[in-house]
Amino acid sequence: MTFVSFEYLVLLAGTFAVYFLLPWRPRILFLLAANYVFYAYWEHWYAYVIGFTTLMDYAMALLIDRTSDPGRRRIFLSLSIAGNLAMLGYFKYTNFAVDTVRMLLGAGAGGLPHLDVVLPAGISFYTFQEMSYTIDVYRGRVKPTRDLALFASYVSFFPQLVAGPIERAETLLPQLAAPRRLDLQRACDGLGLIFIGLFKKLVLADRLTPFLYPKFQQPAFFDGYELLLALVSMPVALYLDFGGYTDIARGSARLLGVDLSRNFDFPFTSRSPGELWQRWHRTLTLWMRDYVFQPLSGWPVLSLVAPATLIGLWHGAAWKFVLWGLGNGLALGAYILWRIRGPRASERRKGSLLAWLGTLLFWAWTLLLMALFFCPDVTTAAAYWQRLFTTGWETIGDPSLAALVAFLTVFMAVQIAGRHAPWRVWWARTPAGVRGLAFALLFYAVLFGSVPVGAKFVYYQF
Repeated sequence: MTFVSFEYLVLLAGTFAVYFLLPWRPRILFLLAANYVFYAYWEHWYAYVIGFTTLMDYAMALLIDRTSDPGRRRIFLSLSIAGNLAMLGYFKYTNFAVDTVRMLLGAGAGGLPHLDVVLPAGISFYTFQEMSYTIDVYRGRVKPTRDLALFASYVSFFPQLVAGPIERAETLLPQLAAPRRLDLQRACDGLGLIFIGLFKKLVLADRLTPFLYPKFQQPAFFDGYELLLALVSMPVALYLDFGGYTDIARGSARLLGVDLSRNFDFPFTSRSPGELWQRWHRTLTLWMRDYVFQPLSGWPVLSLVAPATLIGLWHGAAWKFVLWGLGNGLALGAYILWRIRGPRASERRKGSLLAWLGTLLFWAWTLLLMALFFCPDVTTAAAYWQRLFTTGWETIGDPSLAALVAFLTVFMAVQIAGRHAPWRVWWARTPAGVRGLAFALLFYAVLFGSVPVGAKFVYYQF
């Protein structure tokens, strides 16, 4: 079930109605049942996959904690990491590996079968979440829980199960373990977040995506102006789609007394590659920093390029994602090298001509790379770039494209205001009645302004 389905509304409302009426122990068991109902509703065998990895990491964490022998601790950690990566590798990368071998062997791969392995929804998210748990237990950052139901609820918590945010045990487990009481103010704030997420998804993203996506599928049918606007607008549509999901996830969790991490922090106001990845999909970036970048910090180039390439491969089992991640890693490496070897800080201060040129170059490179993200393959992305730079701008007067430019202008104004204005302070001081009216208007906009049929959230495929 998706967040925009009637089934999810029933599950969330039913869980909320019962959750706070139960004592703590039955509450955890009830939440665990709701989690597995949510996940098994997609495909029943998904529950077996997540159940297996949950039992494995639960046992490995306890074994790591029970021994002080460094060698045995490393063995148990290695078993956990290898088991998680094996599951992720089989479901997500088997088709990619087989197709790559077939491509390399050409005619010699005639006897190599094509395996159509189905990818369980959200496996990339909960696999990383489980791996962070056993690694943190190994590092001594968290104590393993001996409550299997509590740990299983942490792994399968349905608001953030299939598309994040990627939560750490040190933040989510204590919240699930706490015997919370119903807080009506938090519940109202949670509903408000859900309405905001639905507005982003159903009113904005699902209108933009069908208009923009065909330009990445068949760039030969569009001129340079349309392709340029699509290259600028499609990341905005992706942000509204994924950001809408995150808002609904955070709102749903808040109804149950749980605070999830903010995954976005006005990313389109970023001035450098490093800042962008601190503001976009923040939980994934922080995961890569803590569990990939820091262990590789002794190798400067590898520690920058490897995490970015892995982020690309994490997004999809295709060479276009590998190249997209590698391109972002090279941009990040070039930026850090420029800061070390380039002009003095006084010469590149904010607002200087050099700073503006650097930001312009960074965004030009980042947006050009997005053709790899949205086009179906590398060949189509190359055709997109060629068409972008070699065709005219005959459609520059198209009213629909002019409306898109106006929307982008308003969107960027909201991003800039959101970054610099103390809007959270203002909102906290807003009277409850005004908040309620704002949420009612937002609900009205969602109810009457949504597209007829909502599309699946983009990040469900990861």
